[in-house]
Amino acid sequence: MEKISLPETMLVFVCGGVAVGKTTLIKSILPRLRDSLYVSLDAVREPMLRTPNRNNPFGPAWYFLDGPMHGLESEHYKKNVGIQSYYAMLELSANNLSAGSCVIIEGNYLSQIKMGYFQDVVIPFLKLKGLAPKMKMLFVYADKETMAKRIKERNAPRDADKLESEEKLWTYLNSQDLVPKELEKIDHIKINGTSKIEDNAKKAINYLLS
Repeated sequence: MEKISLPETMLVFVCGGVAVGKTTLIKSILPRLRDSLYVSLDAVREPMLRTPNRNNPFGPAWYFLDGPMHGLESEHYKKNVGIQSYYAMLELSANNLSAGSCVIIEGNYLSQIKMGYFQDVVIPFLKLKGLAPKMKMLFVYADKETMAKRIKERNAPRDADKLESEEKLWTYLNSQDLVPKELEKIDHIKINGTSKIEDNAKKAINYLLS
């Protein structure tokens, strides 16, 4: 497969609710792009939620982090992981943008879209770093029934709080504004995560090349 070069240094956010198909979209487009780096919120966040097994003496075994895992509702997450993980992704992005790579960041970002995070945090952060990449957003969405089914099927540790009961799962889903109106203030394209993967990949790449 001949790889595609994006026309300029670019920072791409792949956003949307839980289990809408963000990772599937990225995995379908990343192999087609040249000089692109993928930064995942889950990959940054989950190691900071894990703990070492206290039964092991301090040493190499601790680094497997196979002890109890903090949940997203825990005080540990709220104080030490939540905001810090988003900041870490920006730092990783800046390091690679300055080296000439295009960066794809994957995360939920629903509340951040509503609060003006991209305008008030991301752009000023990049300016402080002396960077001005083209910013684009692939916003992935799906219906709540599909999201509920996928959350159950993947049964990820980070979803443990949601999976405690059917009621908790649907309370969470119904509390989410899955397509915030503030999205219209951002350069983006909407992608239906229940559509064919190949069709979504073509749509995403055409948008990035436009």
